[in-house]
Amino acid sequence: MREFFETVWNQSVPLSTEIASIKSGRKTRPRARVICGREEIFKQIAKLQLQTTQGISEITTLNGPVRIVRRMEKEIFAPRKDITWRILCHMNLQNFAEMKKLKSVADLRHLNRPFGIGIIIFDSSEALIHYIHPDSPDLATTAADVAMDTTDPSLVKNLLWMFDSVWQNAVPIDRKLRKITHARSTVSARI
Repeated sequence: MREFFETVWNQSVPLSTEIASIKSGRKTRPRARVICGREEIFKQIAKLQLQTTQGISEITTLNGPVRIVRRMEKEIFAPRKDITWRILCHMNLQNFAEMKKLKSVADLRHLNRPFGIGIIIFDSSEALIHYIHPDSPDLATTAADVAMDTTDPSLVKNLLWMFDSVWQNAVPIDRKLRKITHARSTVSARI
């Protein structure tokens, strides 16, 4: 995490430089920009998903799958067989139904602990790191919702390397689904 912070810090622009750039009227596409508000974050994610040509690698928070299905159900379940979509998430009874739905369009793996932030990597060329607070299924924007969108190649490469490392050690979702389904049927049989 320290290395990740240092990479982001080194790629960021000092505030005084950014203010001077704005005052002078120079228009340059930043390699990283901050997005505030859940609605704006959703818009950027939807835009990048449509532009994606190779694949999406995503780490979600505990309630991330619930928000994905509720917010973008039409978009994500539209037939897009041309890309690969990998999702890492901690699956439990609260997001079980949504994970089953996402399983039809994405390759899913279970993490033993949920992440506190979400990370989405698009085509190995752009990444969005987002923090939704509170981490709830609610779609309403709060003041703490913030994301960083970056096209910096070294940062995206580091994020993808981190994702691939976690992916290799995560549990395939089919195994976790069987465990939860078995647990649910055992409880139902006892009742």
